[in-house]
Amino acid sequence: MPSACRRSICTWLSISATGNAVYAYVMLAEALLQGRGMGQAYNFSNELQVTVLKMVDLIGRLMGRTNLPPLVLNDAPNEIPHQYLSAEKARTQLGWKAQYTLEEGLRDTIEWYEEFFRRRASRGSSSSL
Repeated sequence: MPSACRRSICTWLSISATGNAVYAYVMLAEALLQGRGMGQAYNFSNELQVTVLKMVDLIGRLMGRTNLPPLVLNDAPNEIPHQYLSAEKARTQLGWKAQYTLEEGLRDTIEWYEEFFRRRASRGSSSSL
């Protein structure tokens, strides 16, 4: 694995129905309805800096699939090696803070996908009868 890929760092935010992103945009909409935040840009982030490889490892662990090594193609020559979003402005102006940890958000997302594909598979098998 090329060292640049192992060290790429991002901040992550869960987007599921119960996740931080949904909460952030609802909070922003409420602020806008109250006349606050008009014309402003906000970053919503848990502000944790996690390498892409560590994120892949965490997802594998939460799914019980630690036996799947990541395939790194290193095919993103213009990728920003260190991405960080500060949520300080959202915290101070909107009172926003992440409601779920990264792991909680991932668990919720994994559960959603597992249920989605279970239902899809059961519909597919029953429609072929």
